[in-house]
Amino acid sequence: MIIDSVCSRCDVKYGREDRPKGVYKRRKLCPECKWISNKKKGDRFRILARDLELRDRSRRRMTENNPMRRDDVAQKMSETSRKRILSGEITFKKGSEHHSWRGNRRFDKACRLQLKKVWVKSIYERDEFRCVYCKREGNLQVHHLEPLRNFIKKAMDFFKVDNVKNLCKNKMWEMISYVVSLHKLEDGVTVCHFCHKKIDSQYRRTNAPS
Repeated sequence: MIIDSVCSRCDVKYGREDRPKGVYKRRKLCPECKWISNKKKGDRFRILARDLELRDRSRRRMTENNPMRRDDVAQKMSETSRKRILSGEITFKKGSEHHSWRGNRRFDKACRLQLKKVWVKSIYERDEFRCVYCKREGNLQVHHLEPLRNFIKKAMDFFKVDNVKNLCKNKMWEMISYVVSLHKLEDGVTVCHFCHKKIDSQYRRTNAPS
């Protein structure tokens, strides 16, 4: 079947071609549009090559002429900064005085992070790194047989604190250490992620308000 060849860009007929019936072919560019397209591609590659060359030349210039690359200058700057810090001229704001301060992290999360270091590891070792229910060895967690909030409430009663949100840093870490010290091996078991979800959902159903 003889059909007209139409440019896909300017929609101008530039010839005729033989195409089998039912066979689809992508429309091509006419010779003029093809020449313009190739010229634009060449210009783009030339600009890119020139930019890369300029960037490489600038990088070499900054590397070779940068005074901070010299060992003697870097050492002098380091000593000057250290002296200004020790003398108190430069101070680093920490905690609530820092400009990025957004309040204390959640108290229960801070407790869990500290429990992972000692208590969780010891329970894994006791249970031989296996879920006590399904004996799965991967994706393990530790389930509190007594909820963590009970330990936190004991610490609040011991320190006579009504709210843990506005504690100072030292007081917060004292309470966290006390919460960690209350945890014993018999207060947790090793479970996999799936069994832990089942236990928690069953606990929620059992303790749901009626």
